[in-house]
Order: sequence, then C-alpha cells, then structure tokens
Amino acid sequence: MKRINYFSLIELLVVISIIAILAGLLLPILNKARAKGRSAYCLNSLKQVGLAMNSYCDAWNTIYPPVHGGRYGAPERTGSACIEWHVYLQDHGMQQKYLRCPEDPAVHSGFDDSGLSTTWKTRQSYIYNGMCAFNSHGNQIRNFSRYILLSERGGDKTRSNALDHQGYPAFKTVESWEAQLETGRHSKKESNYLFFDGHATSHRFVETVGNRDVDENWHFVREWGGNSYL
Repeated sequence: MKRINYFSLIELLVVISIIAILAGLLLPILNKARAKGRSAYCLNSLKQVGLAMNSYCDAWNTIYPPVHGGRYGAPERTGSACIEWHVYLQDHGMQQKYLRCPEDPAVHSGFDDSGLSTTWKTRQSYIYNGMCAFNSHGNQIRNFSRYILLSERGGDKTRSNALDHQGYPAFKTVESWEAQLETGRHSKKESNYLFFDGHATSHRFVETVGNRDVDENWHFVREWGGNSYL
C-alpha cells in the first residue's frame, strides 16, 4: 500500500512564516519600483508639455502663452471659464493627460473638492511659472536649460489655494509662493520640474532656489526680472 505523506501543522506554519517574511522583504522593493515608474511617467509627460510649448513659441515669435486670459491675477472670463495657458498649446500637441501626475491625489476621483473652483477631473498637477505671463519673449533668454517653466503643484495635503491656481508668481520672493508648490511628491523627497529648454528632471526644492536670492533661484528669469524681486 502506497504511503501518503502529509505536512504537519508545525511545518505548514513554518512555510507560511517564510512566505510572509519574503513578502515583507519584497513589498517595499516593489512599492519603490512602482513609485519610480510613476515618477518616470510624470517626467515623460512634462517633456511632452515642453515639446508643445516650444512648438507654440516657434509659431508666436518666441512669446510664451499667458497664465490665463486677461491680466495677471484677474483673468478675462467668458461666462465662468477662462482661457488657461495649456489651452493655447492644444494645436501644438498638448493633451490633458500630460498635465496629470499619477502620484497627485488631487487629480484622481475621491479627492475632496468641496469649496474649490476646480475639480479632480479638470485640475492640473503642474503649475506654470508666472514670469511667462507678461508677453515674455524667449529670445531674450540666454540659458534655457537654467530656468524652470513648470513645477509640481502643491495643495493636495493642505488644501491650499494652490489647487485653484494655474501659475505661481516667481517674480516675487520665494517665501511668497513656495507653498503653492509640491516639494516632495516623488522618491527621495524630490519633485519633477520642466525647464525652458524642454528637459525635465527631479530635484529637491532647496536645489531649485539655492540661497533664495535672484542669482541662485532657477524659477526667477533674470533676463525678464532684472536684479531684484518685485
């Protein structure tokens, strides 16, 4: 008669424990890999925005689109809507999906939009450098790779008014607008940034502002703003 071997209860518990330990070791690695993949997706989206922006500027004598219709801080509205900066780029390859970071909870269903003028369906994960809002000419810039064009929008943790903003006033002191930016959305407490030359990369926020004066601040375009903040 053939003998049938069975696992004892102790052996079964040992196997389960080993599987649990391995899962505990692998899970952080898998989560880190997924986070890195989402960050890469975000960077690729920013590069697509950069291509559309450069195409727009080529067509309009190097002039950047305004943050929104009308003058800065008071958009010209048609009904309840206004023309936002990214709408100007639609004829140049811009797609709404390029403006949504998978790590940004404020652009996903389930986010609490009560009291806000924007919703998760229409909100962007990125916020535009307000120094582009004044009929700014790109042909005045000497070093396109130095300056930041788009930053990751903040507010999803604090529900600040950044959630309703399209641009941040980089022509002012850093302290006046830094709360509108997300400074650590991705791994290593970094966020992604799009530069004027179209390249996108991750940085810690402190790297982008240095000692916060105009010489070390990558958000402040010296060729447009001169030697001091407004």
